[in-house]
Amino acid sequence: TIGVSGGVSGGVLPTLTTSPGGFTMDGGKLGGSGKIVGTVVINAGTVAPGFSPGALTVEGDLTLGPAATLAIELGGTAAGTYDTLTVSGTSKLSGTLQVSSYNGFQPAPTDTFGPTIESSIVTPSIPSSFAWGFPVGTAAVT
Repeated sequence: TIGVSGGVSGGVLPTLTTSPGGFTMDGGKLGGSGKIVGTVVINAGTVAPGFSPGALTVEGDLTLGPAATLAIELGGTAAGTYDTLTVSGTSKLSGTLQVSSYNGFQPAPTDTFGPTIESSIVTPSIPSSFAWGFPVGTAAVT
């Protein structure tokens, strides 16, 4: 069960409150700007914060399964020119991170963006020849 507080205006969900059991998605797209209150599990499908750019907040835990995609758009290096996802609880990230530019933006090799994900993050295992890199604003990485 999903309840919407404040109504839907132009595709923007100001607050989306999940049932006590949380919200599970097995396909489709969760996108836009606003706030989701509760646990969110995306087994399959795409999470796309914002409307080029924008911010999506999860007040609770977020799990992105192996068949899930997190789509982040970059339109510049200044805050507000790229998508952000803020999670108040723990994020478990598997699946695909899809980063694309919009509005003609071409990032330089030295550009930084962040934090685009702000949360305690549980990452999947990766080969020892690779390393996870997270901005200073990230609470914890395990």
